[in-house]
Amino acid sequence: MSLLGISLYPHLQSEAVMKQQLDLAVTLGYSQVYTTVQSPQAWSAPNQLKAPFQWLISECRKMGLTLHVDINRRIMDQLHAEPNDLSPFVHLGIRIVRLDFGFEEDHELVAQMTCNEDGVLIEDNASMQAEPINRIKAIQRHGNLENYVAVHNFFPHPDTGMSFIDTYKNAKLFKACGIRTGVFINSLDADNLLFAYGHGLCTVENHRYKPAYLSAGELTATGMFDYIFFGDGNPSRTEMEQVQEIVHNHCVCVPVYFNSSLDTDLRQKLLNIVLKSRSDQPEFILRATQTRGLGSV
Repeated sequence: MSLLGISLYPHLQSEAVMKQQLDLAVTLGYSQVYTTVQSPQAWSAPNQLKAPFQWLISECRKMGLTLHVDINRRIMDQLHAEPNDLSPFVHLGIRIVRLDFGFEEDHELVAQMTCNEDGVLIEDNASMQAEPINRIKAIQRHGNLENYVAVHNFFPHPDTGMSFIDTYKNAKLFKACGIRTGVFINSLDADNLLFAYGHGLCTVENHRYKPAYLSAGELTATGMFDYIFFGDGNPSRTEMEQVQEIVHNHCVCVPVYFNSSLDTDLRQKLLNIVLKSRSDQPEFILRATQTRGLGSV
């Protein structure tokens, strides 16, 4: 079963709002939290995070939530961290670093990072690998796959997200090598925090305007994703509950709408039938024929 996560942005959200989201996450069985420290607004000094970020790190630790922290190469240099010495992140309370810009082509450096002695988990950006097989081979040769995770990016601007099939193929490659994978879905109810002209923070473009539970169901059905995060910072309770139910039951939810003029007795008969897909299933529709003979047509 996929682990569920939320995203929080301390430079854009109040402590009260973040606390509410964290409490709700724990209540609903979410265990992961994503944030980013790439913004200059996150730092009060080159090696010191501002109070809201320190609070989030501390609160996640107290609540037993796993925090994933997005960095780039500049942040690593800023902290004077080395591939085999990630203790500067540990001193900040960060145990998972997610690699964004600046690490795309340096496979040997990332492989070395997976062998760090500080217990920091290396989470790669699965969407930005032009040749992911080369990354995987480098870690197989010189790194530690047990300390490596591949999570796809999210794309705030419309029409910039990945296709579902490409997301699936990428994840399948990593999974085939024993690597945990992750993906982001967006919220239709959340405020547009990160980018004023964007719309949602999702991986798959086709999910951008869909309810979160439909996106989660499609991703869950593949069996390819160990982590499913809400990319938006404040999804609604309803959305979080619906996604939790889908992932917990490992199912795909198909909405059904009855015609308002449908006979009441026929409607009840339909509700009492278990519909099963035919063995000669069409490519583009779900077809069940257990309803034959129920009505006059």
